[in-house]
Amino acid sequence: MRKHAFKLLTFLCLLGASGEILSKGYFDQIQNDDFLRLSLHAQTSEQLIISRKGSEIEIKTLDLELLDNIVNDLKSEKLNAKYFSGYQLLEPNAKNNVPSLKITLASPSVELFSFYKEREKKKVLDFWIDSDSLGTKTAATKPAAKVTFTKPIKGKKLTKKAAAKKIEKPIVVKKNKDYRDFRYGASFIWDYEALSPRVSKPLNIERKTPEYFYPVANREFNKSEKEAHLQLAVNLFRKKKWGLMYKSLRLFVQKYGEDTEIDLIEYLKANAILRENLEKGETEPVKMAISMFQNIFKRSEVYDMRKGVGKYLLTYYLNNNETVQALDLAKKMYVDSKENFDYEESDKAAEYILYTLAKLNQVDKVRQLVKEKTIIKLLPKQVLIAYEMFSLLKLGKTEDVLSYYNEVKNSLTKPVHEAILFNVAEAYFREANYEKAVAVYDSFLAQHSYHIKSSEARLRIALAYDLLDREPKKVEELYKNAINRSQNPFVSYEARIRYVAHRSIRKNAINDADREVRVFLDNDNLKNISYDLKKLLWLTRLRTFIKDAQYTEALSFLTALPLKTMKEEVRRVYEGDGAEIVYGIMMDNFEKTEYSKVYRAWEIYKDSYISRVATDPYLNYIVAKSLLKLNFNDLFEKFVSRLEGLKENKFKSFPVWVSRATDSDFDTVISELRLLKQFQMQDWDGAWRSIASIKFSNTKKKHYYQALIHYHRKNFDKAEEEFEKYLTEAGKMETVDSVEVAKLLKAYTDSIYEQGKADKFVKVTRALLSDTESLKEKNKYVQGVRERMNYLLLEMVGVEMKPDFVTFSKDVTAFKKDYPQSQYLGRINYLFGINLVKAGNSKEGREVFEGILKDTKSSEYLKEMARTELSLLAIKDRKI
Repeated sequence: MRKHAFKLLTFLCLLGASGEILSKGYFDQIQNDDFLRLSLHAQTSEQLIISRKGSEIEIKTLDLELLDNIVNDLKSEKLNAKYFSGYQLLEPNAKNNVPSLKITLASPSVELFSFYKEREKKKVLDFWIDSDSLGTKTAATKPAAKVTFTKPIKGKKLTKKAAAKKIEKPIVVKKNKDYRDFRYGASFIWDYEALSPRVSKPLNIERKTPEYFYPVANREFNKSEKEAHLQLAVNLFRKKKWGLMYKSLRLFVQKYGEDTEIDLIEYLKANAILRENLEKGETEPVKMAISMFQNIFKRSEVYDMRKGVGKYLLTYYLNNNETVQALDLAKKMYVDSKENFDYEESDKAAEYILYTLAKLNQVDKVRQLVKEKTIIKLLPKQVLIAYEMFSLLKLGKTEDVLSYYNEVKNSLTKPVHEAILFNVAEAYFREANYEKAVAVYDSFLAQHSYHIKSSEARLRIALAYDLLDREPKKVEELYKNAINRSQNPFVSYEARIRYVAHRSIRKNAINDADREVRVFLDNDNLKNISYDLKKLLWLTRLRTFIKDAQYTEALSFLTALPLKTMKEEVRRVYEGDGAEIVYGIMMDNFEKTEYSKVYRAWEIYKDSYISRVATDPYLNYIVAKSLLKLNFNDLFEKFVSRLEGLKENKFKSFPVWVSRATDSDFDTVISELRLLKQFQMQDWDGAWRSIASIKFSNTKKKHYYQALIHYHRKNFDKAEEEFEKYLTEAGKMETVDSVEVAKLLKAYTDSIYEQGKADKFVKVTRALLSDTESLKEKNKYVQGVRERMNYLLLEMVGVEMKPDFVTFSKDVTAFKKDYPQSQYLGRINYLFGINLVKAGNSKEGREVFEGILKDTKSSEYLKEMARTELSLLAIKDRKI
């Protein structure tokens, strides 16, 4: 029991002895800050028997009147739902011939401590919630339901009625839109090793010798000279006079022969060697001494000597992982103890046999041994169950583990054997029954939190919540709990990797704080990490690059991984991500109108990554469209023909790291590519007919193509209408590269301009220029379209409208700054001069016109217009 539990129990016991006076009722309930106390009337401590099985408390008594009085008082009380969920009377039956009251606890985290108060004649039951396990238990258990009482059947004083089974609604997992699913995170999962039952080692050989079990006894020195000589050697041994002892023993051998008392002599010498080394601080047993003890064990006829030496050797073998020798020795000790009727040693030896067989993975032999009648009589029931479950899980028979557990779980008393709980929880986890796995892992932590496997249990709980797609903050808290409380550094590291993946990869919108947790991926202090951890780390690091859209870095990292040596199912995960990385690189180049790089990436990586995963229609669409943009018409036709053969292929749905602009199928993609070819050939009539036969995923793109056809046919009013439908209708933006965006803007604004809609043109153009500010440096064509839109805006404002001169002046200055080499500069200067004169700045206007005449780049037509304006100014000033 944990320290805080001891403190609480001590406090409760002191409180019980403090003379507190309870009411005279048969049942009382007292609520305290940290615990709840139930007090039951009882004349003696044996009158009420309290026992607990799992989440049920059973109160038994032979006094039927007392039980009736307790129940009557209980009915008038409202039990605290934080601790209890219900209670029920049970009548005597074949299995249980004593009437009893069963109280059901609200959750497994509720603990119980009971004692008897002699002076007040009360049986006291104290309940509290274990705070150590609450962090995981409250997550794994449901809120306490209303406390209910199951009434006995009428006509009988005490009856038993089976509790109605509660039909639990299936758990509906709500997908969190802010996070990708588990497959996009640290998605590799592997089985944890089955937990073999532990055994305590017989001796701490770093501090003790076999004398601890078999001390050197005094000899009957008065009996003979030989016995007196041996007593002298024993005395020297006890006084640690090793040199004199050796001389004495050497004289004894010379006088009485080498075989006389050889076992005692060797025993003294071997122990002397060990004790001398221990005094020097050298705790490692000397090989010579071990060899001498081995000889003694084989040769000695004294059972107690063999037993003492055997225990020492067994510890030595276990410490040095010499499991085969330990197994052989344990078998001999088992037989020896049975022959000498030392049953206490027999059961210990039997457990050592099971333990060593388990370590050697001799699973079948373990299963055979636990079923032998002799072993069943010697070892505790839970130990045998633990070894049986360990064997089944080691063989991968998870269903058999769970079936066996369900048969025996009601017979298991707390604390349940650590190996039983862990292996059952692991079996549930392997069977993907994560809810039950969490519940059993919680029980394991509550009863064996000190165990080294508690690290794995905490991580399994966090991972189960992750797989169930539970509330993200709760999942991250559980991962952090596993990181901070893990005794095993490798389990802690796995928790760190999974925490990073959950928070900084699966989360859709991440910030700097989310990226900072990636420092957890560093493992400089860990050496010899397992292959499972390595592949999990590699996958997580790769996906951090993908998440940050660093596709070039991701591809470099991926190509450095040993993919060829991986199993097929593992390699395909990396290859799926690889296809997305290549797609990201291709999309970046496509948006930059680097069409040759798009096709080059396709050619290089289509066999290594792209073709190894399910077919992606849109990826093929991007490649074909790039070929068309490059005017590689023959390659385009071959590519489209190849797509015809892919229609029946399964479409790629995972992984999808880079969003697609469309979810069209191959028929639609091929039809659209044919349409684009007609656009390239300026076959507007054929293109218009083709549109009617294409099944677009939404009508948005249909409006786009129809608008372009109307524009090229000079139907500007219809083009304007279709462009506006395209821009305002809901759906994905289908034009993806910057050139197409620029062409769209040009066609739309030109359509308005050609119709002379000055106010609308100015309003729309200003909005579009603002929205496409980020595109102006991406491509020369985009830059040219924006330049033309700016010019037309100034033309429309400067000529056909009465502009605010201050605003117009700022627009002109901005245009000259953005396009210092523009072909429209002469015209812009002319418009600026006109508006300077209109604003009353004749002098500055004259300077602008004179500048046009001096500019060698100005056209003769523009210079003639400038001369006209200067003449008009001269007339106005009456200088002619």
